[in-house]
Amino acid sequence: MKTFIISLVIFFAVLALTIYNAKYIDSSSDKLTTLAENILTKNQDKDAKITELENFWKKSKTKLEISANHTLINSLGLKIKNIRFYYENGEALSMKREIMLLKEELRELRQLEKISFDNIF
Repeated sequence: MKTFIISLVIFFAVLALTIYNAKYIDSSSDKLTTLAENILTKNQDKDAKITELENFWKKSKTKLEISANHTLINSLGLKIKNIRFYYENGEALSMKREIMLLKEELRELRQLEKISFDNIF
């Protein structure tokens, strides 16, 4: 009986951590998507918006690397660096393309880490 109770405690701890992880990835990717979309607005302060995106990425990247696909995380980081590069070189169309690709990869990250029947089995 003691083994059963310990097993239940471990099971619920893993379940709680899994749910927390899925919620964290969802909220982080939503925030990153919002920050990326803000760069495309007509305001003149794109540099500050890109810096805010980079700072949030640096803050959340470590936690995302714990559970998400490293190839996808590296690709997201590269896209954020490319956004800065294209902004500094005045290539607005390339910057917009990178933002759209970033948003698509963030959507993919949410989909891959979402708790669903397909992801469990």
